[in-house]
Amino acid sequence: MSWKKAVGLGVAICIAGTTFLTGCTSSEGGNTSVENMEFPLKESVTLTYWMPLNASVSKNHSNMNDTKLYQELEKRTGVKMEFQHPPLGQEKEQFNLMVASNELPDIYEYDMLLYQGGAQKALDDEIIIPLNELMEKYAPNLTAVLKQNPEWDKNVKTDDGTYFTFPFIRGDDRLRVYAGAMLRQDWLDELGLSVPETISDWETVLTAFKEQKGATNPFSFELKKFKLYNIVAGAYGVANDMFLDDDGTVQFGPMMPAYKEYLTTLKRWYDKGLLDRDFATSDGAAVTSKITTGKAGATVGGSGGNLGNYMNLMKNQDSKFNLMPAPYPTLNQGERPKFGQIDPASGQNAFISPMCKQPELAVKYLDYGYSEEGHMLFNFGIEGQSYTMQDGKPIYTQEISNHPAGWGFAESLTQYARASSNGAFVQDYDYIEQYCSLPQQQAAINIWSDTDAKKHVMPPATPTTEESQRYAQLMADIDTYCEEMYLKFILGSESLDKFDAYVQHIKEMGIEEAIKIQQEAVGRYNQR
Repeated sequence: MSWKKAVGLGVAICIAGTTFLTGCTSSEGGNTSVENMEFPLKESVTLTYWMPLNASVSKNHSNMNDTKLYQELEKRTGVKMEFQHPPLGQEKEQFNLMVASNELPDIYEYDMLLYQGGAQKALDDEIIIPLNELMEKYAPNLTAVLKQNPEWDKNVKTDDGTYFTFPFIRGDDRLRVYAGAMLRQDWLDELGLSVPETISDWETVLTAFKEQKGATNPFSFELKKFKLYNIVAGAYGVANDMFLDDDGTVQFGPMMPAYKEYLTTLKRWYDKGLLDRDFATSDGAAVTSKITTGKAGATVGGSGGNLGNYMNLMKNQDSKFNLMPAPYPTLNQGERPKFGQIDPASGQNAFISPMCKQPELAVKYLDYGYSEEGHMLFNFGIEGQSYTMQDGKPIYTQEISNHPAGWGFAESLTQYARASSNGAFVQDYDYIEQYCSLPQQQAAINIWSDTDAKKHVMPPATPTTEESQRYAQLMADIDTYCEEMYLKFILGSESLDKFDAYVQHIKEMGIEEAIKIQQEAVGRYNQR
């Protein structure tokens, strides 16, 4: 892939130009100049790093310094990280408290889409620093990667060209897709039914699951996932939020005429007992219980945390249990799905704060993840321990795939690498082929990727600070109202005959202004 060539170029630049870092201070050894020094530094330097602790890591480690990954990284760089981890589930609250107190670490990782106003507001608020000059001097690897991949480049800078982050980049579009619908293939085989492709097919299958397999909740799911991935909605050419139509124009799905057809279908399925009666409140545990006890035959979720988990849970309980991915449905046979789950090319990224007294060192440290050596370390770990090279490909060892203490694949991998979560590096597709090793998971990657979702998903555009504040103000009330009406229409407490009045109310709340803000932001994004 082109990014690999870019990494090679970055390494060459890094080797050729070794004049790095001026005026850095070692927190362990006093004022120590590291000018003209290469990794590993001759004198250890400590930086602070705020990072949400991945759930797979927290099962066995309380701090990233306990992992072999960061122990190895310290050996290679001479930079010791003093990690700060917020309590699991309190990341957003703890981040906001940290910002409010103005006690920022040197480096932190966060999804800046969660920060009101996004990256531009974060720059204006001076909680992150612009990186253009620092990247030019001290980040040859990332610079080369972005130069070779213009779309990735767009995602890590503002409209005026200010670079602001060291991104987690999914190095293959297939890595952006990991979720969709899945259903009991063994039931389909028993009933002589094919995998559903259209909305009509889905209704037939769910009805058969209810009437012939005794499923009391044929289609069970977490509502947030069902809406986020546009299961069913996409068949009607709409999304449950803002999206781009075929012409690249921003639309708000919940106010479009086709949305009424979508809601009509869901109400009919609910009335017929095809949807989980508790779909509005079901959490992951409730859905898992229904899928693994035969109360449900179809669900929505991810290839790892859901599909793989269900298969592993049932392998010793029911040898016939076979959950297979289903394509995103369409209205008519043979149509290509327009919508589906697809994440941005970049995700939770690393930022350098204004409190960092050694920004050059922080930049050089983060840039290591985009070098050839850093790429292998972050994706596969330590050669000979967590992976070996076989026929030119990195293959995880038994330490990862069959951990002696019985750890799951994700738990084992997070000891050595961050490929299954995020970080400042380019995620490698060779990881997912081994991480999702079940035939059902391999099929899911191809089936769920077969959509035009990339054309219709909102890009990571950055409204101005003023636009962001106004947009957040408008959408807070609009989203709440739409969510309430969504349930009322499906559950029947509000007649769909009132859909036009509902749309009019959304307009009165200012949706057209919100759409305009997004349209202008998308226009500027496209010009980057």
